[in-house]
Amino acid sequence: MHKKQTKGFTLIELIVVITILGLLAVLALPAYINLTTTAKQKTYESTVGTIKAAVSLQKADNVISGTDPDDAWPATVSATYFEDQSIPNNPYTDGNTVTTNSTAPTASYGVNTWDWYYATANGLEVSGNVY
Repeated sequence: MHKKQTKGFTLIELIVVITILGLLAVLALPAYINLTTTAKQKTYESTVGTIKAAVSLQKADNVISGTDPDDAWPATVSATYFEDQSIPNNPYTDGNTVTTNSTAPTASYGVNTWDWYYATANGLEVSGNVY
């Protein structure tokens, strides 16, 4: 007589594999969350630099063309100074509105209406809404 061979996994093997997969998920999840947070922060920092460069270029063009011989900062940001002809989105709010003030607006969690701003009281300060 031949012994009947069974194919498949035992309950113990399945429990061990599920436990290992659970441990890997628990260890990998915080690393993934940190990666997305870091990516948003780096995108934010890069975009702040891009907006600052665009505003500076716009100011220089206004002075050279005679549009603004007083060398003042532009009242609005023109989308034509960006590669794809649009102001980049803020990675935290996913919006691209720009607020211009002489001083920085006050940020409050959940009530901000701006995505980016630039203030001109102390040179050119560009920042964004991270709430």
